[in-house]
Amino acid sequence: MPVVFPSLFFELPVFMMRTLLFLGLLAVMPFGFSQNLTTDERVIFLPVTAKVLDDGKVEARVDAWVFEHEHRPGLSKLLARYLDVDLDGITDSERERFYQRTQLFRVDSQNSMVLRIKLDGQEHGLPLTANGGRSRTRLTLETKVPDDRVSWLEYEVVLRGGDDRVFKGRTMVVPQHGLSVVSDIDDTIKYSNVLKKKLLLLNTFAREFHVAPCMAERYQQIAATAHAPAFHYLSSSPIQLYPPLAEFLVAGGFPEGSVHLRESTSMGNVVPEEGESQAHKLDTLRMLLADFPDRKFLLIGDSGELDPEIYATIAREFPRRIVAIRIRDVTGDPRESERYERAFAKVAPELWSLFSDTPRWQPFGPPGAPGEVVSVPAQLPAPDCLAP
Repeated sequence: MPVVFPSLFFELPVFMMRTLLFLGLLAVMPFGFSQNLTTDERVIFLPVTAKVLDDGKVEARVDAWVFEHEHRPGLSKLLARYLDVDLDGITDSERERFYQRTQLFRVDSQNSMVLRIKLDGQEHGLPLTANGGRSRTRLTLETKVPDDRVSWLEYEVVLRGGDDRVFKGRTMVVPQHGLSVVSDIDDTIKYSNVLKKKLLLLNTFAREFHVAPCMAERYQQIAATAHAPAFHYLSSSPIQLYPPLAEFLVAGGFPEGSVHLRESTSMGNVVPEEGESQAHKLDTLRMLLADFPDRKFLLIGDSGELDPEIYATIAREFPRRIVAIRIRDVTGDPRESERYERAFAKVAPELWSLFSDTPRWQPFGPPGAPGEVVSVPAQLPAPDCLAP
């Protein structure tokens, strides 16, 4: 069959050709502001990571979401039915919390949007937002950053003159060497009750968040003693929950870090499909390990879902990069159970362990090779976390 597209294009009326050329130029013209961001539209940036390149430059990831709030009556009740949350059966404060936490599920994601940000004193254009209102890119910057500790790059959207709104974002610059702590959130550092779906949904959308005992103290101890520590919070929670989860991390006293949530910009995938959470976590872990090839990794999760299986898979793929796997026990399965035997097959027994809400906690073992830069005491000085 002959190729007909060129001839068809040249047969178009002149005004249509001009329109097509104009629309194409919009995506590449260096506008000095985010020219099609209306007053009803909003931008959220997820705090992701940046890496130091061999030539000293910094490659920074930027992860944006553009959306507009929907004002359709009955949308909150429809979402409550979808999540099996009885709004009449919960308290007034829980109902108000449900409305607040589900606010970003009641939005219309904006595609084909042009965003510009100001970062490190320069303006940068981002790719047009795609499906789900998402724009992701990596920017190469000539900026000086410390090589012995985490630092942060801050940026904001460049808006039209007269638009005094502020949409800010942050990217964590991770040193080439040091310890990266990858932590799950639900039932690892925050009580969620993943094993009981109804309770999980209530705890996620309507109830106050509660910190798992001693976890903030343990993470702060690692932050104070490990070499160039970086924290990465990895969860299968949808990105709409980023604002309350960010507040939880700050209020709970956890170290600052990047946040990696599951892609979900429509009501239909609030609850992940089978295999979706596992794929999200595996993909993110592989990305972090690829971006920071000279860092060691400590993986912390829980036994409620598939963290043991996911972390064991990564340990087999990157046997020299994972210094330890720590699993918070929420199921009561003994270490010798068939599940763990299967999950940790061909993983060194000393690499992984279970822990519970007690003072007995050993983040990872002693250095396993010359030059290893991880060493953390087995116990913490916080008296509340050492009580028998």
